[in-house]
Order: sequence, then structure tokens, then C-alpha cells
Amino acid sequence: MPSSTDVALAAAKGVRSHLVYQVSARILSFLIKALVVRALKPADFAFGEIRLYLFVGLTLLPTINGFRPVALRIASDAHCAALCYFCSFLTVILAALLGTAMLYVQPEQWRATLVVTASLVVRAFAEPPLIFARRRQRYDQSSRARAIATVISGFSQTVAISLVTDAKYAPVAGALGHLSYSTCLAITMFLACGPQRIPFLSPSAFLSALRYDDLAMAFVSTGEGAIKYLLENGEGFVLDFSCADAVKAAYKLASNLGSVMARFFSEALEEQSFNVFHRLTPAFRDKHTDENREKRSACLDTLFVAHKSALLFSVLFALVGPAYSYPLLRLLYGNKWADQTHAPYLLDKYFIYLVFMAANGVSEAFVSASASTEELKSRTKFTTTLSILYITALWYAANAYQAAGIVAVNCANMMLRTCYSAWFFGRLTLKSPLTFLNSLPNVGVLVMLCVARYISKRSEIHFFGDSVNRIPIDGLYELMTKLIMHAFSGVLAVGLFVLGLLIFEQRFISKVRSFRSHQD
Repeated sequence: MPSSTDVALAAAKGVRSHLVYQVSARILSFLIKALVVRALKPADFAFGEIRLYLFVGLTLLPTINGFRPVALRIASDAHCAALCYFCSFLTVILAALLGTAMLYVQPEQWRATLVVTASLVVRAFAEPPLIFARRRQRYDQSSRARAIATVISGFSQTVAISLVTDAKYAPVAGALGHLSYSTCLAITMFLACGPQRIPFLSPSAFLSALRYDDLAMAFVSTGEGAIKYLLENGEGFVLDFSCADAVKAAYKLASNLGSVMARFFSEALEEQSFNVFHRLTPAFRDKHTDENREKRSACLDTLFVAHKSALLFSVLFALVGPAYSYPLLRLLYGNKWADQTHAPYLLDKYFIYLVFMAANGVSEAFVSASASTEELKSRTKFTTTLSILYITALWYAANAYQAAGIVAVNCANMMLRTCYSAWFFGRLTLKSPLTFLNSLPNVGVLVMLCVARYISKRSEIHFFGDSVNRIPIDGLYELMTKLIMHAFSGVLAVGLFVLGLLIFEQRFISKVRSFRSHQD
């Protein structure tokens, strides 16, 4: 049985593997897909990034938010395998039903819809090996598997787009990226499970291993996940029905770029923190022993380090990132997107939203990993009420302020969810919910970042002008020259950020060093 330190160190290695493999692969894939975006019309881009994205998200909702967390918490491999197989079957059924609904709503995009439906059927078979790779703490192998699938998906999508001569087939070529990703993920995750592979169950063994309590908790988690999905993706539904294609496309372009630059680090922390929390948080409910005290301490240290890390890096992007919004959009997507849409302005606002996402992500991972079935039901009531208010506010904000209003409502939504997680933390650990405030960046670090923001913004104005008066740029060579010179201010900003950490975040640095010393 691994100790609490071993569990935390395995998760820390998982974060590192995520950064080395998956983030690098997604950045590479994102750069490749920039060529795809240049070739698509705003309407086609909006269809692929919003409507198809919602289709995929709704189909995989029970898998990601319901069955996967429960399967990771089951002690027996046989019971876990039975739940995984049931989840795969459910995913295939949902893909067929929602794919049929998509064909009815938008019949002119039937080709792309069929391709994505096929990709979801394939994706269903990737879930059992994915879960067992995590159960066996093969984080490095699973991150590598995702990285390979992501890169191959990006290349296949780009090649397909480059071969298209008729514009009506462009969405189909884009949808091929989903199919190639699902296929590669199923194969590589199967290999990532290791020599033990996945338990094979006969029909009778499957029925005997499938427990009612596991299904009940999975469906309760799915209900909670559905509300969470609505809260996180309500913007997609509202955008799809209330905004013009140009606004939808600009918002998704900005959110995609912002996610590549900051979200993936928080995503790694959330996933690996969950793996730690669901093993260590039972110690808060059990009797007081030396072993449980060690587990509680390791859990609190992991929560502090993960939460602080997510907030520090998201604040860095929020304060310094806007100085690079326009140059990056101009470089990646060209004059059409950088100068003729609101994408630079929306990207600036999206950086702020990333701070609230970071604060909420790790805290909700703690709640999901430690809550009982009854506590999950209680949280479902809270999120149901919040979702009603959220969708109402989102619809009003989208119609009154378009995409910028959606970002503001999303920030408020994340803040309220984080407050609930803090309340749950206090109830479980018998500590003050205000303990969450210990994860906020030190004032000294914020001052250093404000100085870095001022320097970076002055550099942007010098080389590219402001949002009202842009300086004309003649060709790619001049753009690259200015961007490289502007990047020096970014290097200075990172230097000030690191200096601020070393001076004002000594406790955080010591915790990180303690993890590294245990690992060594």
C-alpha cells in the first residue's frame, strides 16, 4: 500500500509528464491548426468550435464527469472494469442519439456530423484503458499517449484541410481531427496500461461485478456533472443562439488561444490533485491516528501547492498576457482576425477569466474526490440553483454586451463555485474556509507583476500601437522582427515574477522543495 508521500509524489510526476508531453503536444497541434483557421470562414469555424464541441462534450459528459471519478475510487479491478464497460456502452448510445439530433437540426452539415459521431463511438473504447492507466499511476505513459494522439490529430486535420478544394468540405476535413484523435487515443491508452492490461469480463462476470451502488453514485455524479457542464459551457449554447457568426468565431478564437497559454497547466494540476485527494481525504473522516495525521498533512500540503501554483501562473498571464494578444493573433491568424474582429479585446478579457478558472479548478477537484453520495446530492442542489441564475444572467449579458458580457458572467460563476468549495473544505477539515485565502498570491508578487505589466504594455504600444491606432506592418519579416524585440519585455516580466516568488513566497517555495527532496 503506497504511503501518502508516495501518492503525492506520483501525482507530482504526473504533472511534470503532463507539462513535458501533453502541453507541448497541444501547443504544437494548436500551431498546426492555426493554418486550418486561416482557411476556414467564420461561420465554418464557429460551427466546428461551438456546435460540434457541444456535441462532443454532451456525449462524453457521463464518462468524464460521472463514471470516471467513481471508477477511480473503486478498490476492486473487476468492479471498476464492469463500470468502465457499462460507461463505454452508454457513450455509444448517446453518440447515436445526439448524432441523430444534430442531423435533424443542421442537415447541411451531415458529413461532418457523421464523422464526429464515428469518432465518439471509437472514443468510447478508449475510456477503460485510460481509467486503468490512472489507477496504476502510469501518469507518464498516459500523458505520452495523449500527446501522440493530439499531435496526430492536428497533422491529419491540417493535411485534410490542405487537400480540400471545395469550401463545403472544409468542416468535414476539420471533423477528421476528432476521428484521428479518438482512434490514436484508444490504441495508445491500451498500450499505456502496461503488462497487466484491463480485466476481461464474460457477460455473467460483468453482470455480477456491476454493482448498484457504483451505478447510483456514477449517475449522481453525472447529474452533478451535467449542471457543472451547463455552468462551464452555457456560454457555448448562448453564443450559438444569440451572437453573430463573426462574434462567435472571435470569442472561440480568443478562448482557444488563452487556454493554450495557461489552461493546460491548471488542467494538469486538477487531474493529478484529484488522484491525491481521493486517496488521502478519507483520513479526515476516520479516527485520529498517526497514519491519518500524516495523510491529512500531505493532503493539505498538496491542496496548498496546487492551488497556489494555479493562481500564480494564471495571474501572470492575466497581467502580462494582454500585451501579447494582438501580436500573437496577427502572427498566427493574420490581419483578418487580428484587425477585423474583436479577438484581441476578447483575449484580454479571457486572461482575467483564467484566474477564476484556476481558483475553482483545484478546489472542485478536492470536493469531487472527497464528497460522499449525500454530499454530492447537496452540491447538486446548489449548482442547480446557481445554473438557473447563471443561464439567466448569461443570456442577458450576451444580448446586452455580446461576448464581453459572457466573460464577466463566467467570472462571477467561477467565484461563487469556489466559495462553495471553500465552505465544503471547512466542513470536512474543521478548518476555516478562509484558509483558501492562503493560496492567493502575495501582495509583493502582485506589485512586481504590475510593474511587469506596465513595461510590457509600453513595449506593445511602441512596436504595434494601441487598439485605436495600430502601426502598419509591412510583411512577415517586419512582424517577426517587432515580435522578437517585444518578447524581451516578456522575458523581463517572467524574471520579475520569479524574483517576486523568491522574495515573497518563501512558504510556497519550501513546500515545493520538500516535494522535490522526497522525490530525490
